Amino acid sequence: MKIEKFLPSAILMPFVREFIIIESDLDTDSKPLPDTAMVMTFQYRGKVSRMEGEKKGTLPAMAMAGLRMSARHFYYAKGTANLLILFTEGGMNAFSRMPAHELFEEHVPSENLFLSTHLDEILERLAEAGTNRDRIDVVEKFLLDKLHNCKADLLIAQHRRARSRESVGVAGGKRSATRSALHGGE
Repeated sequence: MKIEKFLPSAILMPFVREFIIIESDLDTDSKPLPDTAMVMTFQYRGKVSRMEGEKKGTLPAMAMAGLRMSARHFYYAKGTANLLILFTEGGMNAFSRMPAHELFEEHVPSENLFLSTHLDEILERLAEAGTNRDRIDVVEKFLLDKLHNCKADLLIAQHRRARSRESVGVAGGKRSATRSALHGGE
């Protein structure tokens, strides 16, 4: 099993922790531990199944996994390739209006969050991409097209940073102020 990790572009960093591409040359079991990240998956080649006891259930080609309390058991068929998007805490909210708590311990088809026509196109482009870097570019473009809630969040973060720079304090008996406060910040 080959695992390759990629960091997101700067604009996606507040929302996406990392991208992971998993390629399996052989039939392989995987037991990822619980994490604080919601995960969106794109199986662009092969098949991944979820094992529950002795039962094996095929997962949808495009799925969203919510937060979970326990490890899961997956089976990767020979020749499978899967791209995972690991979101930051709360990061998925920038792309979908579905509340994160509704996905707790769930693994649902991505069509529940996004139009299937867009997802099918992404899956096709991932399968046709020449390199893993090209695949990351495909999903980054998809995420940037879906980015809708970030402006308010980014404005709040910028406002907080600006307010902290404006603070005026007393140090060693002298008044001091940052440049932004002296020059009429907000």
